[in-house]
Amino acid sequence: MVDVSMDVNLRSWEQSYVEGNYQAVLDGILSLKTTLSPGQFHYNLGTVYGKMGKYAASRFHLEKSISEGYVSSKVLNNLSFVKQQIEVDDSNLGLWDQSLMVLSPHSFSFSYCLSLY
Repeated sequence: MVDVSMDVNLRSWEQSYVEGNYQAVLDGILSLKTTLSPGQFHYNLGTVYGKMGKYAASRFHLEKSISEGYVSSKVLNNLSFVKQQIEVDDSNLGLWDQSLMVLSPHSFSFSYCLSLY
């Protein structure tokens, strides 16, 4: 059975996101902490923090998302964008560290996600 209140909330938060009301989206995501997987939760937090210009928090949550096994092109794109904004140079990472940033045993997930682009 579909949770109608969840669907209404998601549409409301999506509209808030489009309108640039990121605080409402952030509050909504925080209310879903026990509903979303840890990777989805941190991905969405990182994305919204990035849109708010809070790049350090954004980076933390996007990297936490990856460490929780939630790896997708959207996560990697958003993390790359955030690192560009704070001018992070990962060239000192070894090959092993770089591969850990990309590879995960849980590479496939489905969720309601937000994108910076």
